Amino acid sequence: MTLIKNLKKLSIIANLALLTLIAAQVANAFYDYVAYRSRSLAANQESREEPVEEDVHRQISPIAAYAVIAERDLFRTKNIAAAVAPPEMGLDALAATKLNIRLWGTVTGYSPAYAVIEAKGPNNRLQQKLYVEGDAVESATIERIMDDMVVLDHNGTRQILTMQKYELGRAVRPVSRRRTANAIQRRAISRKVFDSATADVGQLLSQARLVPHRNGMLVTAIKPKSIFRRMGLINGDVLAGVDGRAFNSVDDALALYQSMKEASSVALQLHRRGRPMTIQYHIR
Repeated sequence: MTLIKNLKKLSIIANLALLTLIAAQVANAFYDYVAYRSRSLAANQESREEPVEEDVHRQISPIAAYAVIAERDLFRTKNIAAAVAPPEMGLDALAATKLNIRLWGTVTGYSPAYAVIEAKGPNNRLQQKLYVEGDAVESATIERIMDDMVVLDHNGTRQILTMQKYELGRAVRPVSRRRTANAIQRRAISRKVFDSATADVGQLLSQARLVPHRNGMLVTAIKPKSIFRRMGLINGDVLAGVDGRAFNSVDDALALYQSMKEASSVALQLHRRGRPMTIQYHIR
């Protein structure tokens, strides 16, 4: 029995010694591998840094060295630029339209822009209507609306429709309070009602007809219950100015409504039946 126990102890000791030897060999192999990988990584890093140094030297080349690329237009950039921004024909080169239409005014301070054009309607009767860009008038299409001018596309040809000089009206001096002391009318307008009536410029301009006049803008065809009627205007009134600024176009007339949106008191100078008068508006 004693012999058997001694043999078991020797077997255990031998196994432990063998395991210790194997562990030592594995550790040595691991350390050798780590050292080998470290040397490999260092060598690769050095090899990668060399071309970077060469690239830095290449970037120092003068810009003139690449001029040949631009001259030959290898990437066809010149044709692309020309296609993106084609030159527009100057307005001076466009001919005046020969269509039987007449431009009374334009409104370009709002979006969209409007043009007041007189053309033949039903029964060949002339009538004024509001037009925007893209609308058809007679046999042409409105391409662009500008100050005192409209560009038309007539069967593929660009033409212009302009306002005649005498239609633009003349600047008039603001009516003095001394002369109109007995012709001042005061009116109060609700801010809510005014803002609602002037929210849509197209709808606003359809409520009356504004025609250029030598003393300003003639107001005709005022619709009942329109903002023009609520402001105390009547057919035949000539709007001369607002707060001393003369009216010369439809844009100037719309300045009245812009002033009323931003102020609590506005003075409108006008001529009624040949007599000057002033309407003082109080917006509340």
